[in-house]
Amino acid sequence: LSDKIIFTGPVPNFEVTDYYNTANIFFMPITENGFGRVLLEAMAYGLPAVASNTLGPQELFTGMQRKYLVEPGDTGGFAKKITKLLREPKTAESLSRANFDLVKNYDLPQAVSNFVQLVTS
Repeated sequence: LSDKIIFTGPVPNFEVTDYYNTANIFFMPITENGFGRVLLEAMAYGLPAVASNTLGPQELFTGMQRKYLVEPGDTGGFAKKITKLLREPKTAESLSRANFDLVKNYDLPQAVSNFVQLVTS
Protein backbone atom coordinates (compact mmCIF):
# COMPACT_ATOMS: atom_id res chain seq x y z
CA LEU A 1 0.00 0.00 0.00
CA SER A 2 2.86 2.41 0.76
CA ASP A 3 3.89 2.40 -2.92
CA LYS A 4 0.37 3.55 -3.92
CA ILE A 5 -0.73 5.98 -1.18
CA ILE A 6 1.11 8.81 0.52
CA PHE A 7 -0.02 9.74 4.02
CA THR A 8 1.68 13.09 4.39
CA GLY A 9 0.37 14.53 7.60
CA PRO A 10 0.69 18.32 7.67
CA VAL A 11 2.29 19.80 4.54
CA PRO A 12 3.87 23.27 4.40
CA ASN A 13 1.91 25.67 2.16
CA PHE A 14 4.80 26.04 -0.30
CA GLU A 15 4.69 22.24 -0.98
CA VAL A 16 0.93 21.82 -1.37
CA THR A 17 0.92 22.50 -5.11
CA ASP A 18 3.44 19.69 -5.68
CA TYR A 19 1.16 17.21 -3.93
CA TYR A 20 -1.97 18.30 -5.80
CA ASN A 21 -0.09 18.11 -9.11
CA THR A 22 1.06 14.53 -8.49
CA ALA A 23 -2.17 13.21 -6.96
CA ASN A 24 -4.67 11.01 -8.79
CA ILE A 25 -7.46 11.27 -6.21
CA PHE A 26 -8.16 13.52 -3.23
CA PHE A 27 -9.50 11.80 -0.12
CA MET A 28 -10.91 13.80 2.83
CA PRO A 29 -12.05 11.51 5.68
CA ILE A 30 -13.01 14.26 8.15
CA THR A 31 -15.23 13.61 11.14
CA GLU A 32 -15.99 17.24 12.03
CA ASN A 33 -18.17 19.72 10.17
CA GLY A 34 -16.39 22.45 8.30
CA PHE A 35 -16.30 24.05 4.86
CA GLY A 36 -13.26 22.14 3.73
CA ARG A 37 -11.04 24.66 1.96
CA VAL A 38 -8.60 21.87 1.13
CA LEU A 39 -11.40 20.02 -0.66
CA LEU A 40 -12.11 23.12 -2.73
CA GLU A 41 -8.39 23.48 -3.50
CA ALA A 42 -8.15 19.85 -4.65
CA MET A 43 -11.18 20.32 -6.88
CA ALA A 44 -9.55 23.45 -8.36
CA TYR A 45 -6.61 21.25 -9.34
CA GLY A 46 -9.08 19.01 -11.17
CA LEU A 47 -8.82 16.07 -8.79
CA PRO A 48 -11.66 13.60 -8.33
CA ALA A 49 -12.55 13.68 -4.66
CA VAL A 50 -14.00 11.32 -2.07
CA ALA A 51 -15.06 13.04 1.14
CA SER A 52 -16.90 12.46 4.38
CA ASN A 53 -20.61 13.11 4.35
CA THR A 54 -20.32 16.10 6.69
CA LEU A 55 -21.72 19.61 6.40
CA GLY A 56 -18.94 21.20 4.29
CA PRO A 57 -18.71 18.54 1.57
CA GLN A 58 -22.53 18.17 1.59
CA GLU A 59 -22.87 21.86 0.79
CA LEU A 60 -20.11 21.80 -1.80
CA PHE A 61 -20.91 18.62 -3.74
CA THR A 62 -23.73 18.58 -6.29
CA GLY A 63 -24.80 16.11 -8.94
CA MET A 64 -22.42 13.23 -9.49
CA GLN A 65 -20.10 14.44 -6.69
CA ARG A 66 -22.72 13.44 -4.12
CA LYS A 67 -22.09 9.78 -5.03
CA TYR A 68 -18.62 10.25 -3.52
CA LEU A 69 -19.77 11.29 -0.07
CA VAL A 70 -19.12 8.55 2.49
CA GLU A 71 -20.28 8.39 6.10
CA PRO A 72 -17.51 9.39 8.52
CA GLY A 73 -15.65 6.36 9.80
CA ASP A 74 -16.90 4.04 7.03
CA THR A 75 -13.48 2.83 5.91
CA GLY A 76 -15.01 0.18 3.67
CA GLY A 77 -17.15 2.80 1.97
CA PHE A 78 -14.13 5.02 1.38
CA ALA A 79 -12.14 2.08 0.01
CA LYS A 80 -14.98 1.16 -2.36
CA LYS A 81 -15.25 4.70 -3.78
CA ILE A 82 -11.49 5.15 -4.15
CA THR A 83 -11.15 1.74 -5.80
CA LYS A 84 -13.96 2.58 -8.23
CA LEU A 85 -12.16 5.76 -9.31
CA LEU A 86 -8.85 3.93 -9.70
CA ARG A 87 -10.41 1.15 -11.76
CA GLU A 88 -12.63 3.41 -13.88
CA PRO A 89 -10.46 6.17 -15.38
CA LYS A 90 -13.39 7.56 -17.41
CA THR A 91 -15.45 7.97 -14.26
CA ALA A 92 -12.51 9.64 -12.51
CA GLU A 93 -12.06 11.99 -15.48
CA SER A 94 -15.76 12.90 -15.50
CA LEU A 95 -15.65 13.62 -11.79
CA SER A 96 -12.47 15.68 -12.25
CA ARG A 97 -14.16 17.84 -14.90
CA ALA A 98 -17.31 18.23 -12.80
CA ASN A 99 -15.21 19.24 -9.79
CA PHE A 100 -13.22 21.79 -11.77
CA ASP A 101 -16.41 23.28 -13.22
CA LEU A 102 -18.10 23.43 -9.82
CA VAL A 103 -15.17 25.17 -8.15
CA LYS A 104 -15.45 28.06 -10.64
CA ASN A 105 -18.45 29.21 -8.58
CA TYR A 106 -16.02 30.00 -5.76
CA ASP A 107 -13.76 32.21 -7.89
CA LEU A 108 -13.73 35.69 -6.34
CA PRO A 109 -15.50 37.57 -9.18
CA GLN A 110 -18.17 34.88 -9.40
CA ALA A 111 -18.62 34.81 -5.61
CA VAL A 112 -19.03 38.62 -5.53
CA SER A 113 -21.53 38.45 -8.37
CA ASN A 114 -23.49 35.72 -6.59
CA PHE A 115 -23.50 37.74 -3.37
CA VAL A 116 -24.68 40.94 -5.09
CA GLN A 117 -27.44 39.00 -6.84
CA LEU A 118 -28.53 37.48 -3.52
CA VAL A 119 -28.61 40.84 -1.73
CA THR A 120 -30.41 42.71 -4.51
CA SER A 121 -33.10 40.13 -5.25
